[in-house]
Amino acid sequence: MAPDNHLRQAKSLVFTKDLNLIRLNESTWHHLANVLRIDTGDLIAVSDGDNLYQIFQSLHNLKTALNRNQRRKNEEAEFSAYFTPVTKPQKTEKKERETGIGLSLCKNDKMEWALQKLTEVGVDHIWLILAARSQVKHSDPKPNYPRLQKIIEEAASQARRLRMPLLHELLTPQAAYEEMSRLGRVAMAEPGGKTFAGDLSCVMIGPEGGWTPEELLIADGLELSSGILRVETAATVAGYLLSGIAESVSSESNRKKSTRQSGTG
Repeated sequence: MAPDNHLRQAKSLVFTKDLNLIRLNESTWHHLANVLRIDTGDLIAVSDGDNLYQIFQSLHNLKTALNRNQRRKNEEAEFSAYFTPVTKPQKTEKKERETGIGLSLCKNDKMEWALQKLTEVGVDHIWLILAARSQVKHSDPKPNYPRLQKIIEEAASQARRLRMPLLHELLTPQAAYEEMSRLGRVAMAEPGGKTFAGDLSCVMIGPEGGWTPEELLIADGLELSSGILRVETAATVAGYLLSGIAESVSSESNRKKSTRQSGTG
């Protein structure tokens, strides 16, 4: 059975920093044992969130086995007591074109929802932007990165997304644009802007109050809809469109490689 089939059959995807030293936190152990009810023979996938993943099989009914062992379960040695490898570590293929969304800070629930959906649709990078009209506490605008990273990880697990998007530090619109430009062409979501084009790699999403006239000079405008979209909706739409283009580029590249290898034109 190919690793891809194993991945489809896995009951869960969990993340660890190092596949050679697998450590799961208490909430992950709880989810596997009490929510998913992992049983003897069940498969799970473990990924480092970047380049590697591996398939493991449960050696026990996990809830029963954990109840017998009351020690903390977040040590590396514990994992091998409950799971055995089915495959060797497998490399995840990197996209031909990486995509990114610049998300202006907004209310916590909306920002968290946007990060969740951007992860699910397959965006590779997420930049957080402190725009002039961002709705934040000016005394402490820094986001709660540990919580946001947890939301991304949970969304990646749900979507069986092996490579998690990289969440970047908070930047000004100009600084974010400069970083995003390293991936390719960047546009700013703005009513009345140009239509979506296939050469785009990144889109910057403005705050609820919109970009200021000065900020709109940073990049070309991009119209995502004939209506006015909420920040989280605009981010999801842009992320979905970008990911679709990136997948098409990767598919075409793989087709050309296959054609060259087979010697057909």
